[in-house]
Amino acid sequence: MKTLNPNVKRWIAVAALVVIALLSAFVLAGRLSDPTFHAASIAALDEKKLTVTELTAAAAAGSVAVSAIPGDATTPIANQIAEMATYLLIVVGAILLEKFLLTMTCLVTFQYLIPAACVLTIFWLFCRRTVLVQLAVRLAVFGLVICLVVPASIQV
Repeated sequence: MKTLNPNVKRWIAVAALVVIALLSAFVLAGRLSDPTFHAASIAALDEKKLTVTELTAAAAAGSVAVSAIPGDATTPIANQIAEMATYLLIVVGAILLEKFLLTMTCLVTFQYLIPAACVLTIFWLFCRRTVLVQLAVRLAVFGLVICLVVPASIQV
């Protein structure tokens, strides 16, 4: 059986990388960043947000109730409970950030990072600089990690 010329192999690899980059940018980026794709994760985050919001309200109410007791003996306790409500509001903000990152990281990964990794690999095919393929692999792995970190944290 006849083997392929190295130039033909190189151009086949270039064509495959171009197809991967185009599919990633125009098909996968749109589908994986669609909120309906992440509906279950968004529902779980909404449930957690509701729970934390209820805890925040309970902490604020508890602080008001403790501070209503006459005398200064309960003031430090009321202050600590009010401070806990502040921390719970930070948790609500983190949950909202997770909802945003859930869709945006997939968009950035599949629309920009994966195509950039494909372009770097194409350049590597012609000039054989190892730094190009190392950067391409790191970009692709970084993109996939940031895309998967929020869904993994929701499961945990």
